Amino acid sequence: MNVFLTGITGYVGSVVAEHFQSQGYQVAGLVRSEEKAELLLSQGFTPIVGDLADTTLLTERVKKFDGVIHTAISHTPDMEQLDVAAVTAMLEGLEGTGKPFIYTSGTLIYNDTYDNVVDENSPLNPLPFLQWKANQEQEVLGAAKRTIRTSYTCVRSWRWTRPSNDSKNEALSISQLHR
Repeated sequence: MNVFLTGITGYVGSVVAEHFQSQGYQVAGLVRSEEKAELLLSQGFTPIVGDLADTTLLTERVKKFDGVIHTAISHTPDMEQLDVAAVTAMLEGLEGTGKPFIYTSGTLIYNDTYDNVVDENSPLNPLPFLQWKANQEQEVLGAAKRTIRTSYTCVRSWRWTRPSNDSKNEALSISQLHR
């Protein structure tokens, strides 16, 4: 199975890529430079040079994969616009395919929960600067109506860790959702 991953050289994306590769998946990732492409090649991944702003590349490339995982985030002033455009492009490329699309988010969209336990059924209460992220999640989940497998694939992480001998990385059990 072939998986396309944005953010493959980032903290979250690199862990996700390693996990899927260890499960026998062929993993390709979006990188912004030839230097990062060489790094990916040395690790057994397939690099795709481009960025989140290249919506044509994203729309066309996702069509060639069995699944897509979006872990990238730009951390720039245009973060919202880039993420919205990139996700829109990737969902457009997947429309009608029934292929899975996993969108990573974060628990900050619940705001400060103090001592309250929250889960995926808890109401969202994002800080104003993160309202767009909550809206983006709804767009992704709504894409299921366009024959894109997105139900239950907005992963809200509060902690991403690399697997160790002492603990299993529970955050990466997402690959089991789509076997």
